[in-house]
Amino acid sequence: MPASPLLRGVYQAFHETFGAEDDGYTFPNGPGPIERLDVLVYRPGPDGEMTSFVTVGLSVEQMPVGDTGGRAHRAELRLARRGAMSKPEEAAIAKHLANIAAHPWITGNQLDWGQTLGVDAEFPGFAGCGAVFLAGPYEKEMLDYIVIDEVGVQIINVVPVTEHERSRARTMSPADFLTGLVAEVDVFSGRNS
Repeated sequence: MPASPLLRGVYQAFHETFGAEDDGYTFPNGPGPIERLDVLVYRPGPDGEMTSFVTVGLSVEQMPVGDTGGRAHRAELRLARRGAMSKPEEAAIAKHLANIAAHPWITGNQLDWGQTLGVDAEFPGFAGCGAVFLAGPYEKEMLDYIVIDEVGVQIINVVPVTEHERSRARTMSPADFLTGLVAEVDVFSGRNS
């Protein structure tokens, strides 16, 4: 089945922001309305040092609100990792992002900025990180929303965190937690436990 105009627009917006993807992983037959989720990979260029990942497919419908409250909205995920990675490492990160994207339709609860989620195991490529913090833009060039035909798609930055950092996030406002975390550690790599 061809992609909807919204998903084609999301893909085009990522293409305009990041350029052509270097690789991608497709996860078919997702839960709920996600018939297909793609995770695009942008490898470091000559002037860059980050490997970036974005999802295309989570925004196919508004996420269920469930017991988290808030507003129904659409989103896509983004993750950045310092340095180049092997293909198996990229594939492992793509799989973890696909699992996070499935979360709303498995649990009935949406994803949004300021939330923390545990992951089944250490997040690939991020030593010591067994959870993720879902953030809005925390660097100047980061996207916050993509608007396609008057439909907003929130960009949720996936920031792997340690269990200690996850516990600390629960005691602070999301903005204060993220500001402090970015000042203390390199959020684009793993941490020692």
